[in-house]
Amino acid sequence: TARFLCAYDRTLLIHASVAEVLNKNVSGIIKILNEKLAGKIYFYKDAQNVSARHPIIAAYHLEHFFLDDEKETLIRELMRTVSKKFEISDIREHPLAYRIYKSILSHHFLMEQAFPGKPERIDNVYSACQTFFAKDGIFWLQYGKFLHDQDRLDDAEHCFRKGLPLYDSFHLRHALGHVLMDQYVASNLHNIEIYNEGSSLLFGLIEERGISDPYPYTTLGHCYMNILDRRVDPDKLTSLKNIVNQGMRVHRMNSGFQRMVKRYFSRPYSAT
Repeated sequence: TARFLCAYDRTLLIHASVAEVLNKNVSGIIKILNEKLAGKIYFYKDAQNVSARHPIIAAYHLEHFFLDDEKETLIRELMRTVSKKFEISDIREHPLAYRIYKSILSHHFLMEQAFPGKPERIDNVYSACQTFFAKDGIFWLQYGKFLHDQDRLDDAEHCFRKGLPLYDSFHLRHALGHVLMDQYVASNLHNIEIYNEGSSLLFGLIEERGISDPYPYTTLGHCYMNILDRRVDPDKLTSLKNIVNQGMRVHRMNSGFQRMVKRYFSRPYSAT
């Protein structure tokens, strides 16, 4: 577990938590670190926290020194331990145990570093951790984002709807709106109810914070193009043009928004 935490270069190591996972005392954990990871980790001044010295070292350890079964077990046991270190009411204070949980259960970390190309392993991790974090909307957001990436749209919607009452946030409303729009496309443009709900959520986010955030403009633009690539609809084409024009006034320098606009101008309907 100590090696695994150090293999995640953005995560600080809590000696006490690792000691609990391994059923060892803190001095025993420090001894393991000094013997097994000498020169590969950095001890902070307070000697309570360490991190990997370099992301390349961290990535190498994660890829070459852990079997998938071992990683699953380590993540599950570490999450079981840190889940006891904070309450949902503590989240606003961002305690270190919560930051470790949030970082390791990030869909980006699990998909890109821990288990690249192995979605079944990631599903195992999230399924095992539901019991620990069922009352945290962030957990359902990350699980849902993973499922959305796997085109498991109904399952992703279920996660986002579970999370929203727990944590009514921009990110969860955006995620739900996005997956509903994708479900509309997957229904071959038949389920107008989910289109109405999804577009309403995303337009609402533009009204709420579009002046400072390109994210809803970018997502909504891509969603409309996914629809128009199936069937050109004058009303939806007008909506897309408005999204592009409005977004250009405030987000023309944002790279993600620029990619959406570039995609738009590559479409034949952009000239109509």
